[in-house]
Amino acid sequence: MGFPLLASRIKKSDFEYVIDRAKSRLVGWNLNLLSRARRTTLAKSMLNSIHVYLTQNSLLPNRVRDEIDKITRTFI
Repeated sequence: MGFPLLASRIKKSDFEYVIDRAKSRLVGWNLNLLSRARRTTLAKSMLNSIHVYLTQNSLLPNRVRDEIDKITRTFI
């Protein structure tokens, strides 16, 4: 289902693909054509859904969550 099985301690490098996925979702959107409200809605629906799905299975490292939040803030 897209979730890695880990046998050792959870590290940021294990979830680097999450950060890459979040960045790749935003590449196709033209920010000049979207209002701030639309960007906020898009970021909440797209980026936070990745975060919520992964935290159902295990805890994400704080650095990964902070990086996703940083990407969201930059996008908005």
